[in-house]
Amino acid sequence: MPCFVAGLPTRSNRCQRLLCTAPRMNCEDQNSTPIVDALAEAAAKIRAPLFFPGHKMGRGAPAPLVDKLLGGSIAALRHDLPELPELDNLFCPSGPIRDAESLAAAAFGASRTWFLANGSTAGVQALLMACVQRHAAAAAAPQAPQQQQRRRSVVILPRNAHKCAISALVLTGAAPAFLAPAYDAAMDLCHAVRTDDLRAALSAHSDAVAAVLVVSPTYTGAATDVRALAVACRARGVPLLVDEAHGGHLQFMSDDGDGDGGGGGGGGGGGDAPCGALRCGADAVVQSSHKTLASLTQSALLHVRRGGLLDGGSSGSGGGGGPSAEAAISAALEMFQSSSPNYLLLASLDAARWALASERRPGVARLRAAARAAESARARIEALPGLTVLRSRHAGGAPMDPLKVTVYFGGASGYDADDLLIGGHGVYAEMPATKTVTFAFGPGSEDADADALVAAVAAVAEQLMAEGEGGGEGEGEGEGGEGEGESAEAVAASVPAAPRQLLSPREAHFARAETVAADAAVGRASAETVCAYPPGIPVLLPGEAVTAECLAFLRRVRRAGGDVTGCADATLETLRVVA
Repeated sequence: MPCFVAGLPTRSNRCQRLLCTAPRMNCEDQNSTPIVDALAEAAAKIRAPLFFPGHKMGRGAPAPLVDKLLGGSIAALRHDLPELPELDNLFCPSGPIRDAESLAAAAFGASRTWFLANGSTAGVQALLMACVQRHAAAAAAPQAPQQQQRRRSVVILPRNAHKCAISALVLTGAAPAFLAPAYDAAMDLCHAVRTDDLRAALSAHSDAVAAVLVVSPTYTGAATDVRALAVACRARGVPLLVDEAHGGHLQFMSDDGDGDGGGGGGGGGGGDAPCGALRCGADAVVQSSHKTLASLTQSALLHVRRGGLLDGGSSGSGGGGGPSAEAAISAALEMFQSSSPNYLLLASLDAARWALASERRPGVARLRAAARAAESARARIEALPGLTVLRSRHAGGAPMDPLKVTVYFGGASGYDADDLLIGGHGVYAEMPATKTVTFAFGPGSEDADADALVAAVAAVAEQLMAEGEGGGEGEGEGEGGEGEGESAEAVAASVPAAPRQLLSPREAHFARAETVAADAAVGRASAETVCAYPPGIPVLLPGEAVTAECLAFLRRVRRAGGDVTGCADATLETLRVVA
C-alpha cells in the first residue's frame, strides 16, 4: 500500500516511524539477509492473521494449489505476508527493505538500488518517466532558451526495444528517435546498435534529448558496446539507460567475481564475454534478476551508477527546479509498481544478492559452472553437420553472453525445431525464432542439461534434414509479383528506414482511429504497430506516416513466407490510421 491514502496516514506510515527508531543494519555485511530474516520472524510471531491476503497464511488456500503444486504443504504460503509493521514499505523503506537494497547496491557497485516486484518493465518505464520529467522541468525553467522550451522531449532508443519502452513513450508524451540495430539476414537476428548512429542522433536532436535507452545483451546474447555509448552520452550530458534484463549476471562473471569495481567481462564463458553495463559507464541499469540470477519470476533490480548523471546531486539532463533523479525515480516507481508487492519476490531478491556477494558466493560458483556447461554444449553442437551456433563473429564482433546458446538450424524453421525438441525430447528452449532457437542456462543449470540439449538438437537436426528442411534458405509462397521466389530473410535485409513521425506515440494512442484500405493509408499516421518477422523490427509504430515503401516491404515479407503481426488485419488489405 502507498504511504498515504486520501491524505490519511496508513499503517505503512506508522511502520516507517517505528522502523526509524531501530538501528540501521551494517550494510557491508553481505552474509545477512534482512528481508528473508524479517519475513521468517514475522511469520513465526503471528497467532491470528486478521489481514490480507485472504488465504490467511495458507489455511484457506485451494486444495488443487496445495496438493498439485505445493506437495500438500502450506509452509511456503505462511510467508505470503503484506506490509506488516516489521516488514517495512517498498515505497518509503526504512527497515529491512532499506537494508536489503543498500546491500544490493554495494554488491552491484551502484549508488542506489531499488527492488522491483513488477519486473523490468516497471524499471524501464520508471526510468524513462523520471528522465523525461526532469528534462521537461529543465526546459521549462526561466533561464532555458525559448527554442528548448517549445520542443518536445526526445528519447533515443533502438527500433527493437521492448514494448514497455513504447508504452513509456505513450505515458510520457516523449517523441522517439529510433536507432536501427545491426541485422543478420542469414540467421534473422537483430544485434547491437552502432555508436556512430547514436552520435548522429544525439547531434541531430541536441538538447531535446531526455535520455538514451539501449538493450544489452540482446535476447540471443549479443552485447552492445556500452562503454563507447556511455562516452558519447556523457559528452552531451544525456543519461544512458540500459535495459539489461538478460544481463544481471555479467559483472559477476569476471575472474574476481566481484560486482563492484572496474574491468571487463570474461571468466567461465570465454574471453569474449561482456562486462556488466554498470561497470561500463551506464547511468542506470534495469535487470530481470529472475532471468539469470536466482530470484523468483517477476522480480527485478534497478541500479543507478555511482558518480553518473543520475547519481545524487549530478544534474545531467534535468535539474532546473525539477526533482532530483533519485526522487523522480522513486516517485515513478510508485506509479508503475503494485501497492501490494509480493514479499516472497522481495525476499528472493535479497537471497539472490546473498548468493552472489556473501562470503562463500555460491551463486558465483553456480554461474561459472553454468557458463562452462553452456560452452560445452556450444562446442558439441557446432561440430554437428548443418548446424551453426551464434558466436561473436556472427554479431559483428560483439561480446556474447556466456549463458546463452543460440542454434541456427541451417535454414529450417526454429519454430519447427522447437516443437520437435519439446514433443520428442522434453527439452524446452527460452525462445524459438524463424531460423534459430535460443537456450538459456543459469545458476540452476547442470551438466546433464547440456548433455540433454546436445542429444536432442542432434536428433532434431537429423530429423529436419531427413524431412527436407535445414538445407537451404527457404522459398517464397509463390503468390506472384515482387517477392516471389525470394526468401523472407533476403526481403528483410532491405527493410525501409523508419518513417516520418507525424504524431507522438501518445497523440496517436489517444486519437480517434479508423480502418481504411491499405493503399489509402499512405501518407496518414498509423494507429497501430506493424511488425514484420523477419526481421522482428516494427516497420510502423503509432504516429508514424504510412509510406508506399513500408507497405510494399510488408507485402513482400508475406509473399516470401514471413509474418506480419501487431496490426488488426494481418492480410494487409486494411490498416488502422488516425482519423
